[in-house]
Amino acid sequence: MRLGQEIPEFVTSCEWLNSRSLLTEDIRKVSKPCCFHFWAISCGLCKQAMPRFKDIYDKHKHNVQFISVHTPLSEKDKNMDEIGNLVEEYHLKQPIAVDHHEEISEAFHVKFVPAYYLFDDLGKLRHLQRGKTNVNLLEKNIQRLI
Repeated sequence: MRLGQEIPEFVTSCEWLNSRSLLTEDIRKVSKPCCFHFWAISCGLCKQAMPRFKDIYDKHKHNVQFISVHTPLSEKDKNMDEIGNLVEEYHLKQPIAVDHHEEISEAFHVKFVPAYYLFDDLGKLRHLQRGKTNVNLLEKNIQRLI
């Protein structure tokens, strides 16, 4: 994906935690910035960044729509009990798509996790981070949009 592109269309059969199933049209109806957060339970960098991401979510959850997407890196990442344990351990409250068939990940062309895609209130991509990056940069870009 490139800056300025719209939230990609996706149809998913995945399970959702903390939410009913969301579609692209549901997300676009919300008139506020949207942050997609891609991660995996086997990703050490994801776990390292999770507490800071949780702080950002807690601080901005009323002004930004957050959607997390668990993207499996291997078959072991498809263990729902382990996913649930991590969600509980980090007290994650945002909608979480468990993307076992990688339908959402493919729509976003996710190659590395963690990955953060930040869209403005019109659904245009304004910030993108992938892999080992400083999560504080995400917050700075959120603050620019709200």
